[in-house]
Amino acid sequence: MSKVIDIHTTFYTQSWLDYLLTRTRSPQARMIGETLTLSIAGTPLAYVNHAGFYNPAARLRDMDEAGIDTQILALSIPSAELLEPEEGITWSRNINNALAEVCRKHPGRFYFHATQTYQSPDAGVSELDRAYRELGAKGVMLFSNINGKSVALPEFYPIYAKAAEYGLPVNIHPTLPLTQSIMDQYNLPSSLYGFLLDTTMAVTALIWQGVLDKFP
Repeated sequence: MSKVIDIHTTFYTQSWLDYLLTRTRSPQARMIGETLTLSIAGTPLAYVNHAGFYNPAARLRDMDEAGIDTQILALSIPSAELLEPEEGITWSRNINNALAEVCRKHPGRFYFHATQTYQSPDAGVSELDRAYRELGAKGVMLFSNINGKSVALPEFYPIYAKAAEYGLPVNIHPTLPLTQSIMDQYNLPSSLYGFLLDTTMAVTALIWQGVLDKFP
């Protein structure tokens, strides 16, 4: 009988959520009622209202109920590439260590995609190397823009080259859309079309600039 593998799942480490709650500037988190609301630049983008978002035991119960055998865990938005470089490096390591530990405790049920330090590409290459060689990462998380920068810029090529060297897939996830200021004028939620447009722009830029040819 074939396995059911979920390759796109959101998982937040508890330490990352706790840290976001302490921040007074973007990215940050706030409790609104019984929901933890995660925001970038003041725009709410993600909502944590179920233990399965951060608790492996609860996640396993959800998986069993849904008939899912294996999940690929990945930190969603907001992520560590939004922090200052040194802080981002530290948190990328912390998050990858925590995700790897969940996978180690539940072999075969969980694998993970590495959180990256795109604001410091050299450190990002080192962290991807460590996440793959030492922690067993099965892929790389990339967001539809890097703190407002196009993902097709040459400064990110070293990370893509390392992913290609190891044959790792890159998971492109939406983040605060480049169109957000326009959407705000009409009080439109990011998910209405901002997320879809941003990921489309990211993939199109990668193709148009030949990035996928350079780094298959």
